[in-house]
Amino acid sequence: MQTVWSALEIEKAAQTKHSTEEKQIAEILIRIRETKKKKQTLRFLYAAAGTAAAILFCLFSLTEKENTKEFSYEQLLAEQISDPDQIQIIQHTGERILLTDSMVTINYEIAGRMIINQDTIFTDNPEDPTMHTLYTPYGKRSKLSLPDGSIVHLNAGSILIYPSDFSEEKREVFLEGEGFFEIKKEEKRKFYVQTLYKTTEVLGTRFNIITDKENQSFTAILVDGEIALNGEKETYRLQPNECYQYKALTKQETLEQVDVSFYISWIDGKLKFEREQFRNVLQKIEKQYNIQITLHDNRFSGKLISGSLELNERPEKSIDHLLETIIPNYQKLKQQTLINIYSIN
Repeated sequence: MQTVWSALEIEKAAQTKHSTEEKQIAEILIRIRETKKKKQTLRFLYAAAGTAAAILFCLFSLTEKENTKEFSYEQLLAEQISDPDQIQIIQHTGERILLTDSMVTINYEIAGRMIINQDTIFTDNPEDPTMHTLYTPYGKRSKLSLPDGSIVHLNAGSILIYPSDFSEEKREVFLEGEGFFEIKKEEKRKFYVQTLYKTTEVLGTRFNIITDKENQSFTAILVDGEIALNGEKETYRLQPNECYQYKALTKQETLEQVDVSFYISWIDGKLKFEREQFRNVLQKIEKQYNIQITLHDNRFSGKLISGSLELNERPEKSIDHLLETIIPNYQKLKQQTLINIYSIN
């Protein structure tokens, strides 16, 4: 306890100066134990100071190494979105490209040239790679071809932070939301997908990742190839058709076999579900259409439904299709204005 107490005082001093001298440490420790000034006690305190300083140095070094990337990603995530309803590419300089399309395709070519929907927008300096942020709002989707030829599909309400060119040692991006990855395999450079909760090591494969900040959860679904994840007690190496889920609050982990088509159907403009609660399907519809749905009769919220919806249809039509499966004569009751289950904002 003495060592930790000393370490906290040393940290306070270190925050105001670039280095903490031995004399400063001695003064701090004497102040802590000023009622005991015997030589034997001071010798103990100097030993404790050395231990505390060593502990701090190790902890700070490890923390800095571990958080350097996350800190830069967090800084980029904190960037103010000027128009939250538009797809945006935010450059490290703060310059923004606003795109009004509901679906955008972005390609990087040699010499740092970026092409958006077949139009050249700008060219990065290939000798000075920079970080870009791709923001895809609710109601829209985007597809990005990375500098190495890998492809990322971003679902509605998602953010991807990526470099204009990868380093020689590794390839790394940061995801918040949901993304489907088709990674080009390379022998020398592994590919990493960083998130707030887990880092996915990729060995050349196709997979889907979902991060949910509201529920503090992480989900990875492997379509083919192989990915690796560091679990709480072991390393998970997913096989095709496996789904790994992690709950940050409880540290709970699960690994199970799934039908991957239910997780990646959004790429083709569809929403598939099987025995899923009605309220959960409504939440997915809200995300895809950028709307807010109010359910007026909670009796139906927990109803289990299965099916498929075309995302190019109007949301009202999609919801009506769902209600037809759980309410007999729904269309007839609706036409007679005898039923009002939901409203859209």
